[in-house]
Formats: sequence, structure tokens, C-alpha cells
Amino acid sequence: MIRLIYILCLLFAVQSTSFACDACGCSIMGHPAGLLTEYRKSFLSLGYSHSGFTAAPGIGEGSIDAFHTIDLSFQYFMTHRWSAGIYQPFRFNTRTIDQSTQSISGLADTRLHVKYTFFEQNDDSKPLEIYLDIGAGLILPTGSYDPHLHDQDLPENFNPGNGSLGMSLQQTSALSYRSTGLILKNSLTRFSKTAADYQYGAQWACNLLMFADLPLDSITSLVPMAGLQFEKVGTDLHPNGTEVHGTGGNGIFVSAGCQLKIKNWLCTFQYFIPASHEYSGGEVNARPRINCQLTHLF
Repeated sequence: MIRLIYILCLLFAVQSTSFACDACGCSIMGHPAGLLTEYRKSFLSLGYSHSGFTAAPGIGEGSIDAFHTIDLSFQYFMTHRWSAGIYQPFRFNTRTIDQSTQSISGLADTRLHVKYTFFEQNDDSKPLEIYLDIGAGLILPTGSYDPHLHDQDLPENFNPGNGSLGMSLQQTSALSYRSTGLILKNSLTRFSKTAADYQYGAQWACNLLMFADLPLDSITSLVPMAGLQFEKVGTDLHPNGTEVHGTGGNGIFVSAGCQLKIKNWLCTFQYFIPASHEYSGGEVNARPRINCQLTHLF
């Protein structure tokens, strides 16, 4: 049986992916969500994700926001239990109102992480495998950030970078029995204040995923997957401590996807449908999200 462990998708990702709100730009950011399966090996991965929001009926001028991310991620197992990695996204964000489009693009913040497997049950003579991981991350304010973005009638979080130092904690529980499995992952991210004393709200994400590994031949397998994603973003604060209008929110997404494995190559696709959400005080509606990932294990 293939030894599967699913580690860190929308925290920080685990990202995952980077998602932002229309009116407020409130975001859940993370490691590439498309990278769902790890075979306890080091990897190099290239990914693309897309998310968006539209103004709720009767709100504003009917803006449509689209958020595109291209990311490069690397993870290396230093020992059997310890691993470290880096995640570097590039973001291209657009807002369209009456066929007039504003765009902001640039490198986003660099994210570093370290993980430790504190419990594992992995006996070749038994079909049940369990892995429990814990990790911590550091978000460096290296991304493109304009503190005067409001002058363009765009929210603070429309910036590719956050302009502040961030830290994250993650915990992943993975259970597999023969060719099927279940993964539960939680992540919490907090940011320090920017140079202008702007405070981003804390971000929490929880992912529940079910999968099945279906061998096609000796080197190829197909892994269909389905799950739920919960996310919550705290309200941003002005330098004087008052809440920023239209920030914060929460959502529940239903996901479905598939991964194709050929030798040491993984090709993953996921589609997320909003089941329930309230962002920016109900001023925006979440749109479906997609994530694609090409990964090489070594």
C-alpha cells in the first residue's frame, strides 16, 4: 500500500491558496491547496489557483474581483520526522466594474515552515496507517505592498503582500486504511501591525478530506478526493483601533478533485464550491475556486 500523508494545504495554506474578499480583501492564504498528497518525500511543486468574489445584489457598483496565484513550493525531509520548506507565490488581482478593470500584481510574501511528525503508526504488516504532524511557519514581509492602495479605491488586502510579519501554527492528522483515507488539518495565522499600524485580522482554516488510491498499473495511480473546507478571517483594525468596514468573514466550501500519479510526478486538480459564506458583512458573494498543482517527488 502506498504510504500517504496529506500535509498542509490552505494554511497559512496551507493557501491554502490565497483567497480575498471583494469589498474588503480579507484573505485566507496558504500553501498550495492542490498539493494534497505527500509520500513522505521531499518535493518541488508549481501551482496555479484562482478565486473570486462579486458584490452582492444592490451593493456598490457591482464589482467583480478575481485573484490569481502562481506559486512555487519546496519541501525537504531533513530526517524521518523533521521537514522544512519554503513557499513563494506571485499574485495577479483584478477588480472589474462596468467593463473597467483595475489590476495589481507582484510577488507575495515568502513563507517558511518547519514540521514534525510526533506520532506515526506505520507497520508494513498492518493495513492501518496514522500520522500526526505539527508545524510552525514564518511569513516574511517581502511581497509587493502599497500602504496607499486606498487612493485607488482598492482595499488594503488587495496588495500581493501584507506589509507585516506573520506567524502560523498547523496541525495535520492523516489516517489511511488500505487504499482509502481521511485527513483533518487546522491552521491559524496571525500578523503583526504594518509600518502604518494597520492590523490584519487573524485567519483560521480547517480542511477535512477523503480520498481513495486507485492503481492503474505498476507506475500509475488515480486518486479521487472530496472534502469540506472551513475558513474564518477576523476583522481588520485601523491604527486607532476601530474596525475596518467590510473586513472579516467566514465560509464553508465543498471540494472535489483528482490526482494523477505517474512514477514520481503528481498532477492535481481541485474545485471548490461555496456552500455557505458571509464575507464583508454580507456585501460580497464568494465564487467557485480552482487549484492545479504539478509536483515532483524526490
